[in-house]
Amino acid sequence: MEKQFSKIFSILSDVNRLNIYSYLLYRPEGLYVCELSSILELPPYTISKNLKELESVDLIESQRYGKYILYLPIKSQNELILKLNSLVYDIASASNMIDKAKIDKVVNNRSQIQCQCDIKKEE
Repeated sequence: MEKQFSKIFSILSDVNRLNIYSYLLYRPEGLYVCELSSILELPPYTISKNLKELESVDLIESQRYGKYILYLPIKSQNELILKLNSLVYDIASASNMIDKAKIDKVVNNRSQIQCQCDIKKEE
């Protein structure tokens, strides 16, 4: 268990992964790579690489919908993971690290059928 948590904290020490994980905790129903890319203004391959790291320590899971993959936090009953999720979310919210309005706007533009990967940045 100690090695697992050491690895989790190592993974979350990267600011991009911490942001992604915080955003997924805010939207537990999940986000697509293109949505995270739009929100964080990072290339999709950077988002995908970071998602794989989070997935490797069992913090998130993925669900395929056609050619798109939805990423969401794992619904764990592990008390330590629940406390970690609460801590990460509380700190991210208190520090305004989570831009809730931006996330909600991107998700509200999501098509019922597919991820809107061509979301334009507002000038």
